[in-house]
Amino acid sequence: MKISAISVASLALLVLFLVAFFLFNPFEGSLPNMRAVVPRGVDFFFQKSNIRDDFTLADGSSASDQFPYVPALESIGKSTAWGKIRRGAWYQGLGIGPQLASLRAQFLQMREDTSFLHLVDDLIGEEVQIAGRFGDQGLDDATWCAYTRVSWRGKAAFGLLERDFMREEMARQGLILTDDDGGFYKLHVKKDNQDLFLTRFKDCVMIANDRQLLVHSLELAEGNTQNVESLEVSSHYRNGVHEPLMEWIKRTGVDDPNALEMHFNVRELIPKIPLFDKWPAASNDDNRNEKILASFINKKSYRFLSGSLIFEPYSISMLSHLVVNNNELSAFQKPIYTADPTPRVEWMNKFFNLVPRDACGAAAMKINAGAFIREMFEDALVKDERDLVDQAIRQTHKYKGFDDLVRKLSVSLESRVGVILRPNRRGEGTKKLFKVKFDSPFPQWAWVFWVKKGSRSKRVMNQPFKDLVTHINANRRAFGIVHAQKLALSRAGVQSDVAFEFAIPDIAGTGSIAVATLGEYFIFGNSGPFIRRMVEAMVDGRSRRTEDEFVEFVKDMPSAMNGVVFLWADKLREVAEDFENYHKTLGGGMDPSFGFKNRSRAEVFAFRKSRWRPFGSVAKIPEDQVEAFEADVLVELRKLWGAQHARDLIADQATLKQFSQFVRTFKAAYLQMVLTETSLKVWGRVLSPEYGR
Repeated sequence: MKISAISVASLALLVLFLVAFFLFNPFEGSLPNMRAVVPRGVDFFFQKSNIRDDFTLADGSSASDQFPYVPALESIGKSTAWGKIRRGAWYQGLGIGPQLASLRAQFLQMREDTSFLHLVDDLIGEEVQIAGRFGDQGLDDATWCAYTRVSWRGKAAFGLLERDFMREEMARQGLILTDDDGGFYKLHVKKDNQDLFLTRFKDCVMIANDRQLLVHSLELAEGNTQNVESLEVSSHYRNGVHEPLMEWIKRTGVDDPNALEMHFNVRELIPKIPLFDKWPAASNDDNRNEKILASFINKKSYRFLSGSLIFEPYSISMLSHLVVNNNELSAFQKPIYTADPTPRVEWMNKFFNLVPRDACGAAAMKINAGAFIREMFEDALVKDERDLVDQAIRQTHKYKGFDDLVRKLSVSLESRVGVILRPNRRGEGTKKLFKVKFDSPFPQWAWVFWVKKGSRSKRVMNQPFKDLVTHINANRRAFGIVHAQKLALSRAGVQSDVAFEFAIPDIAGTGSIAVATLGEYFIFGNSGPFIRRMVEAMVDGRSRRTEDEFVEFVKDMPSAMNGVVFLWADKLREVAEDFENYHKTLGGGMDPSFGFKNRSRAEVFAFRKSRWRPFGSVAKIPEDQVEAFEADVLVELRKLWGAQHARDLIADQATLKQFSQFVRTFKAAYLQMVLTETSLKVWGRVLSPEYGR
């Protein structure tokens, strides 16, 4: 037995000696921290650990032979909604399907050629990261370095690169491997006419298309920081990746999150992506939503974006940190970034008590209410519409115009604004009372403003809003109001000093504007029944705040924030279907902004008709014939709208179908925002349809 033990020990030593001599040193250890070898100053960085676990099934068995199809993602991909998205033009245009198929074919070929070496289990299963710098075309011509932590088989396979037989076999496949200075290998890929550089430090294999990037990475791995610093010690990584992850772990109690870490130099990337470089356009009068977004999105100010995606069963969380150059912000944006976060118990919980269960979305933000109203007035309306509103306000003889009205209201408003949306559903009685000139699938909306309390009386300062409604009601004709009625909020158990709904046929989709003061809130919307539904939700406790998804999201939230957005997919689907049905009718309901913008053209076309030419000009048409002329103008407007709509219809239908399928892939989602003078932190979470089952 003693001789046998000595023989086994001697054999083991001999094997270790041969491995060390021919392939690698089995005692060399492991690179402690792979993130630390990425040089500071790279434009992009991705890191993912525990990839092998992503291929582990519920029963503990491995599905690594399914690469690149991750089992958890594949189960999502088999859903009806994802199936339709994958067959759609948007997904097909990304080319993801062919790329995955190509990876699958290469993986199967590798399994056939090198059965002792497994791509997932031995080469990428533990930890992978990639970093680099953008080229003139962004990622297409970027320089990069990939890092992967390999198993002992992976190290042995790398050691075989020294052997002539391996190089000869590679050459037959169009891969020319030669030794390079500094202990690197140079790999020439004939097919792409590209040179790659390879090296290994302990269990970390590095492959790069930029030799200098590889040199700096190896220096960091060896502990040489005289010429280069690591990305990991930078404020971008600490503030954007490490610290948010640590805070998330502390709040959720999940010790080892399945996270994909990311970092981008946004300033370098955006100009190289034409779609992002031009979007959103503040000057796009044809797209009101884009103009509104441009008020908040300032790409010129963006510098670095860092963060993580965290994968859990039926859930994906996002942590992001955007570095902003405060000097590039607009006069409207700067106060938003300098506002201190507000404890959510002071406002968020009560606000979401107002959100009924048929709402599809809700958002609130700390922002100067007066500045917000002015900005939205400028962005949401074209000039002719703004002039009409301003003229109507002046006719009250209470206000000198829109700016004067906002100035007087702002005195009583807190720096906070909220909005709640629901699908546009109107009862038959409402349709009779509030007729619409322009159909619209856009959701019903209600803006919520917080009203200040007097410093001494502690009473809500709602007198300016009473005055506003009184003067609007007294000047109905100036505002295009056909009739008005009080909102019966008392049936919901609430008394309101002011609660009116005004019939204005020009208001698209609902034909009305509704206002109400409600305790500390002033609510302004396009549907009286919707405001009443909000009050009922608050009174009877059947709001979105009491649902499981909201309770789950609150667990992730910090104690203070600047803003929050919630989306509920069940009702968003209805909105998507409304838009699809609306666009199926060619030349259907005219966009009101299109009518305002093109009215002068329509007048010219209408006046060219022989019956109107004798009058010489539109202004000289007799009053008793103005109505007939207006009918001709409307005919010409509809012709113009039909031509425009025909051009947009095909593209719109495809986009709407994609959106309709997309909202079927999740159950609920939220975003929260915390701002400082130089940064925007956005955290969020998406729950899959299977969540809670």
